[in-house]
Amino acid sequence: MKKFLLTFFVMAALAFPLMGQEDKSQSLHTPHVGKVQTSEEVRWMDQIFSNYKAGLYRDFLKQTDEQYQKSNKKWEYNSLLEERKKLSSFVRDFDSQKTDPFKAKIKGLNEAKERELIDVCLSEKSTSLTREVKEMIFFTPSHHETESLNFIHTISSKFKGDGATPIENKLINIDIEFWLKMLSLDVLLTEKKIDQKSYQEKRVVLELEKLSQMKEACMDKNVDSKTKSYIDTACKIYPKMRSASLTRKYLNNLVTGKIKPTNQAEEKMKTIGIKYAEKEKALVKSHFAQSESTPLNSK
Repeated sequence: MKKFLLTFFVMAALAFPLMGQEDKSQSLHTPHVGKVQTSEEVRWMDQIFSNYKAGLYRDFLKQTDEQYQKSNKKWEYNSLLEERKKLSSFVRDFDSQKTDPFKAKIKGLNEAKERELIDVCLSEKSTSLTREVKEMIFFTPSHHETESLNFIHTISSKFKGDGATPIENKLINIDIEFWLKMLSLDVLLTEKKIDQKSYQEKRVVLELEKLSQMKEACMDKNVDSKTKSYIDTACKIYPKMRSASLTRKYLNNLVTGKIKPTNQAEEKMKTIGIKYAEKEKALVKSHFAQSESTPLNSK
């Protein structure tokens, strides 16, 4: 089984479940020159959060749910659900093979990359990006916040019935529902029935609604306090994590060539990103090559 070919998809899609996925409409071939300032994007996100709290997206959420229910009754999601089931199985397999030495090496690469990025931020002229990169790197979730994110990660990588408790199964069902709704939104973008900015806005709204429904599900008196606390915390820190993800997305777009560097600092950040992407790719490929040469049930 050629697992390592799937590894990067899993790492990108599931490593940061609260982050939102990268914009699918951006060209993979034509780099963009310049960028919308990340700080402007953050302010825009703040406005979306405010509008959501004010109930300004009720009509959109209602229409989305009606379409979801209609498609669900017609069994239109069957093939997608099969893919989710396969992905869930792969993630369990993937996690079981991530030995402590492997995780330590990945962590070491990330820490080394962050040190080099900070050096660039300190040595080059201050810009909105250098400030945002520093904020991204120095934003350190507390132990409980990290546990909460890990819990959401686990929920987002499971299939129906995989939960250890009734509330986990309910949360998994909510996650799957909104996963399907977001995929439907992706289709609208691909078919050019929605513009890029509306797409980004509605993805964030769906993410907020998913977390809101998870929080509501945890209000049941039978839900254990730990699970309730994880979901409450995830809801609270989502804006911070979303802000960090915008910066991370921009750095990734530099590395993949979707946008062109606009100054020396960005040139250096791109070089650093490419170097560590190649190191991580080699590490993952080596790890899975070794894993595939040894039966999973061997001692």
